[in-house]
Amino acid sequence: MEDLGQKRFGLIVGRRKTLLDLMPMRAFADTADVAAAVLYLASPAAKIVTGHVLAVDGGYLAR
Repeated sequence: MEDLGQKRFGLIVGRRKTLLDLMPMRAFADTADVAAAVLYLASPAAKIVTGHVLAVDGGYLAR
């Protein structure tokens, strides 16, 4: 799968490392990660989930 961070931001190697160092999981989300979140939210398992923003960001917002 193509790295979404690379595709979206066109990151150069130095900037990429800086951003990855800020993420607890040290990884950008890929298309499979985003698809898994979408499938979960569209599934019966999420029937009681309301009013929430699900960040698929490697822990960046939680730091």
